[in-house]
Amino acid sequence: MAEEPDSSIGNLGYVRWRLCLCLLLAWILVAIFVSRGIKSSGKVSYFTATFPYVMLTVLVVKGVTLPGALGGVMYFLVPEWNRLLSPDVWFHAATQLFYSLNLAWGGMITMSSYNDRKHNCYRDAIVINLVSFATSLYAGIAVFAIIGFMANEYNLPVNEVVKSGPALAFVAYPRALSLMPIAPLWTSLFFFMLFLLGIGSQMVCVETIITGIMDNWSFLVRRWQYRVAAIFVIAIVGFLLGIPCTTQGGMYVLQLMDHYSAGFCVLVIAIFECLAINWIYGSKKMIGNVEMMLGRPLNVWWRISWKFISPLLILVILIFSFVRYNPVVYGDKSYPIWADAIGWMLTLASNIPIVVVALIVFAKAKGNTFIQKWRNAIRPKIDEESERRDTFDFKTTRDIGHDDMLESGRTLDGANSHLMSANEVSVPLRTLSDGLEITPAHV
Repeated sequence: MAEEPDSSIGNLGYVRWRLCLCLLLAWILVAIFVSRGIKSSGKVSYFTATFPYVMLTVLVVKGVTLPGALGGVMYFLVPEWNRLLSPDVWFHAATQLFYSLNLAWGGMITMSSYNDRKHNCYRDAIVINLVSFATSLYAGIAVFAIIGFMANEYNLPVNEVVKSGPALAFVAYPRALSLMPIAPLWTSLFFFMLFLLGIGSQMVCVETIITGIMDNWSFLVRRWQYRVAAIFVIAIVGFLLGIPCTTQGGMYVLQLMDHYSAGFCVLVIAIFECLAINWIYGSKKMIGNVEMMLGRPLNVWWRISWKFISPLLILVILIFSFVRYNPVVYGDKSYPIWADAIGWMLTLASNIPIVVVALIVFAKAKGNTFIQKWRNAIRPKIDEESERRDTFDFKTTRDIGHDDMLESGRTLDGANSHLMSANEVSVPLRTLSDGLEITPAHV
């Protein structure tokens, strides 16, 4: 993945066919794994999510025994308190948190939408955060133990060896592994681990996209061939978009995408989510939904956090990041203005649709005055349905088309929610007194 000496964002060079074939293999595997929906991708996830821990353990055990490993680990664990005053640190910490927890990316909502209505989402939220923190700490020890060994070999301070961003995983760390005894073994284990992690992330992304498509265009699930065709179209588009990253200057493209597509836009989406759920849908209704699922009341802290603290903190971090904005750089090379413009296009590509759709909904809302149109535009659809009838119907769109494999319908009636083989279900509104009972992916 190291860039060629003469490559740049304006001179990507030729496509490295080995990397391109690896990219193609990844997308083919992802398309196959998600072709049957959550039934197949869920089974694959058991391996892609757990086996990397085995490899991490191998790398940790080997890494901590190398000379200089302690210096690298201490560099990772000992904080530099003065850097907490820098908004850049909080911005990068927030984006890393959102990325590692899959917040505001849609994947978490998509995967959780397959749970039963009585599933303990409170427990999951706590466990996921703890596991994510422990994994980051564990992986950091594995990485910096070997980075410390590399610094010891070159007789350099650790901070002069460490690179931030994608270069750490694809350049600095592999270079450190190449200095170890039996280097091919360790590099193979490391990149196989990255491959599994990448496959897992790709599966969630594709499942998120296909779920959104099928929730809106249900005809795609009438035959399983339609779903498979849609998945392979997504895979083909993803593969074509990834080809520039396999060129000689692919690291410049990857750095540009990482800087703009995984930073500002995610925080903006998170703010919109907080506003939509807590101020438009209503934090009281949201709390009611969760309490119905759990069967017990929630502490008032959660309502305060969701409604005030979370959006305010994200907004403050976002504002400071804009104020201290610096154009993207890779190593000591700056990007031209047109490249930064492309980066901002990538950022706006996921933010502008939110505003556009909101304006369209507002324009179509009933009412003669601004206030009337606003109230009707932000009114949850379940409220409109409750005025017209005692039950409402919705079409499930999560099956794969086979009559004998319709697993996606969810009964929300009564205490025992379960998967059902049906294309339509009716939900008594007596179960919805405090708000919509279905998961956010259906709202």
